[in-house]
Amino acid sequence: MSIRLKLLAGFLLVSLLTLGVSLGISLTVQQKVASLISDVGGKKLPGVIALSRMEADLYQVLFLLERYESDREISIREDIERSLASLGSHQTGHTLYYDGESFIAFVETFVREFSRATAGYILLLQRGKSAGEIEVARNRIDSLLDRYRQDIIPHLHEDVREGYVKINQIDDINRDSRNVLLISALIIMLLAIFFSAFIATMFARPLASMTEAARKIGSGQLDIEIPVTSKDEIGQLSEAFNDMTSNLLTMRNNLMNLNLDLENELDENQDLTNELSEHRKNLEKLVVERTKEVEHQRTACCTGK
Repeated sequence: MSIRLKLLAGFLLVSLLTLGVSLGISLTVQQKVASLISDVGGKKLPGVIALSRMEADLYQVLFLLERYESDREISIREDIERSLASLGSHQTGHTLYYDGESFIAFVETFVREFSRATAGYILLLQRGKSAGEIEVARNRIDSLLDRYRQDIIPHLHEDVREGYVKINQIDDINRDSRNVLLISALIIMLLAIFFSAFIATMFARPLASMTEAARKIGSGQLDIEIPVTSKDEIGQLSEAFNDMTSNLLTMRNNLMNLNLDLENELDENQDLTNELSEHRKNLEKLVVERTKEVEHQRTACCTGK
């Protein structure tokens, strides 16, 4: 694999790791927050709102009943009937969103009994029943209101408190997610540093080997070989460097052999030169001797005449 592909693969790996960690943390946080929001906003909160509106309807009915006790106008009775209908509607909304079956049944029973007690009380007022019967009906309404205050209102407060707790949990999740992101960023930074160090080592080690080999070649040491650890451009450069040193070593050996041959030829030529010099000396000596003999003969001939 070439260096370009190695670098590309390394940076792609770090990028994918960063993206994967960020995406994983984001999805986890979103899932937890969505679960809490679904629980609080999809169940608890609508149920709490429905109970709160039921409480407003109850006090509206009580206010209208007090007016109806002193004034038997049909419009007031119709307002009471509309308030009871609104009470039933909010109870239905509470049933749809709340997830506690026993408490849902309790609220449903309360609304049904309160509506019946209110309707009976209005009917007694219309028919002009005795004060005792009217008081009993009124006491029935008051006892139901006491049950609402004792059993439903605390439950409403508990649901509100639990809702705030889960909202605070969302803040805790966001804070924890920030901490996890910081830790992940630190880990990714360390991985990036490790990857950079690995890349630097991958380049630096063979370059240092080639630098040391170049120094040795400069000092005349040619019998060296750089280890080839990869098949990328660095490995190809190492192989080329080894080929170069091998060729230089071969050339040096050839030159040394040629130098030896030249020295042998020079020695042979020197011997031949020495022989020629000795032969020349012998010839000169022979010429001198022959010259003396000729001169002596010539002198002897002249003397004989």
